Amino acid sequence: MSFKIEPLPNSYAHLGEGPHWDVESQSLYYVDIEAGKILRYDYQENKVYGSKVEGIDLAGFIVPVAGQSDKFVVGAGRSVVVVSWDGVSETSKVDRVLFSVQPGDKYVRNRFNDGKADPRGRLFAGTMIYVGDEFKERFGELYKYEKGGKISVVKTDVGISNGLAWNEQTKKMYYIDTADYEVKEYDYDFDAGVPSNPKVVFNLRKSSPKDNLLPDGLTIDSDGNLYVCTFNGHTIYKINPSTGIVLLEIKFPTKQITSAAWGGPNLDILYVTTSAKFDQPAPAGTTYKITGLGAKGLPMAKVTLMSFNIEPLPNSYAHLGEGPHWDVESQSLYYVDIEAGKILRYDYQENKVYGSKVEGIDLASFIVPVAGQSDKFVVGAGRSVVVVSWDGVSETSKVDRVLFSVQPGDKYVRNRFNDGKADPRGRLFAGTMIYVGDEFKERFGELYKYEKGGKVSVVKTDVGISNGLAWNEQTKKMYYIDTADYEVKEYDYDFDAGVPSNPKVVFNLRQSNPKDNLLPDGLTIDSDGNLYVCTFNGHTIYKINPSTGIVLLEIKFPTKQITSAAWGGPNLDILYVTTSAKFDQPAPAGTTYKITGLGAKGLPMAKVTL
Repeated sequence: MSFKIEPLPNSYAHLGEGPHWDVESQSLYYVDIEAGKILRYDYQENKVYGSKVEGIDLAGFIVPVAGQSDKFVVGAGRSVVVVSWDGVSETSKVDRVLFSVQPGDKYVRNRFNDGKADPRGRLFAGTMIYVGDEFKERFGELYKYEKGGKISVVKTDVGISNGLAWNEQTKKMYYIDTADYEVKEYDYDFDAGVPSNPKVVFNLRKSSPKDNLLPDGLTIDSDGNLYVCTFNGHTIYKINPSTGIVLLEIKFPTKQITSAAWGGPNLDILYVTTSAKFDQPAPAGTTYKITGLGAKGLPMAKVTLMSFNIEPLPNSYAHLGEGPHWDVESQSLYYVDIEAGKILRYDYQENKVYGSKVEGIDLASFIVPVAGQSDKFVVGAGRSVVVVSWDGVSETSKVDRVLFSVQPGDKYVRNRFNDGKADPRGRLFAGTMIYVGDEFKERFGELYKYEKGGKVSVVKTDVGISNGLAWNEQTKKMYYIDTADYEVKEYDYDFDAGVPSNPKVVFNLRQSNPKDNLLPDGLTIDSDGNLYVCTFNGHTIYKINPSTGIVLLEIKFPTKQITSAAWGGPNLDILYVTTSAKFDQPAPAGTTYKITGLGAKGLPMAKVTL
């Protein structure tokens, strides 16, 4: 066989990796990991364009997004981000974080390495430590992202997550953990996206361990043969995975061969990335093309992303919107404008918002319907909880009676109720905060529980800003946010007794610089048990898996102060979101939004049993 290896012009990348051939644009995309750069080789122009992704230091891989020619998913540290790039400009921007993994100090040295989409558009991407000994500190994991936003761990105990390939004809997946010195083959369920039954098909260990070859990236041809790149071996090995026989050795003038991808108009050109790490001399870091191999590849898959839509509700402004509650019976979203003393109702059928000033109260901090009484609501009013009568339409409403009051005396004169919700048994949980002063230093708030017989008890003291609440009956958990703690706590919850216990932190929003700490506010939960955490100063709702702490999705808004959220709509698959215009936030601050297309749904919200 007579093949030819040629460098691409001006294709240098200090740590080139992640080549992906895009059939539509006839371009090879790849990354320079430690430069935080993404690159594109244009086949027609025979020219390489490079772009620094703003705000990221490490770019582990790049995969185009299906249906969006200027969008890419990029590994960025311990996150995967969506990047916008026109393929030409010298800088590019992060649109949003798709998901983040491995929170906590243990993983601070980790980053994403290789990543690819399987033929169904699922993203597989794995991590490794990049400071330390990857062979001893096996802190990496292999992850799978699916269209609905679900993130799952495919493999733990990974040293250096690397090459990936699939064969639909034989229903196989191939994966390299460099620290294992081998290529593993898995049975692969393409419908479920699940690999199983791993076995070694190529072993690069040598008789002397110091001579072990390091398998890196991987690709596959249309005949099912694998092309295994070696980081320390000058070589790509073409192997038959059924027999383990080496069919061809392709030698390069540089040592660190990182990955390969088939491309060109006929998918018969093998593009190869290399590295110049550890002071490797030129031509290290060059990207190559190989012609004349007598083989060809298959089109590489793009990542299929969830496509959701954020829309404002008409005339939904609330200066300090809070406390959304979806009422299934009336198909309405109730919420409050706290400092205006107003309660509001969005009518789904009419697509219209009605607002009502509650007579005699200055502050209306939450609203929860009363079970069995369609025109009665419990409302937080200063340091009291009152029962309000409202027909859902009139511009004024009236207090029937005070249900209970808390925190008498001068010490608490600056306090008010903040968020409140009913647990699935109809008990009301509601907490207080000071609203004049420093809520982070003057922790005078308390969380209360009201039960059907009229009993009111203190659930928690030493509260800064009592906020989000949610429950999961399947796992017997309760979730609670004290904003002043910068975290979401999970409690074991006795649904019969209504008692939370054994708190633990499941999501921490503290940042390395305390002034950048995010403020968790309201909270809701979907039917899969994932939490949606609103940030008062962060433009963002974080969808998290409370079992792992992994961020599954970041939902960005055009306004900063995101206060709370609730699932609603006829199928409970619309996420309604309240915001705030406090501290002179510009429009559209204070708008209430609906989000469709999230691929998730909620559960009916409970009413208060009086």
